[in-house]
Amino acid sequence: MPDSERPYDVFIDDVPIVDGFVFRREEELKVATNVPHLVTYHSPDGFEWGYGGSGPADLALNILEAVLQQEGHTGPREELRGGESCYWVAWRLYQEFKAEFIATIPKNGGHLSYTRVTEWMKKHVPALNFKLSIDGTITADAGNGG
Repeated sequence: MPDSERPYDVFIDDVPIVDGFVFRREEELKVATNVPHLVTYHSPDGFEWGYGGSGPADLALNILEAVLQQEGHTGPREELRGGESCYWVAWRLYQEFKAEFIATIPKNGGHLSYTRVTEWMKKHVPALNFKLSIDGTITADAGNGG
């Protein structure tokens, strides 16, 4: 996973995502998190939290994408503008995830457990015609059309 640090965000590389997602403010209110920048779709200015805007949208998308990569997911990908892509399931879930988790993180920061994210994803995946396989990866159901 690339850590593609941005000058206005601080990447926390000493806390693996499986130990939970960390959100905090550094000097000059810079965003500090252990969420890797894997996809930029809404906000070229970086991640944010505590409201429902473009920075929180990219944070939500990148959390789901990072979890799917961590879990060895091999499902279909969604092509995005600018030649980027993400897993289809991350693309379908990230706005709801943003509203439920990212928009509610206090402005000063917080913590979100990895298990809470994976459990939330497992709960929402059946509605998207995905099934959890025996080994914990998410696989496309034959009826989802892609």
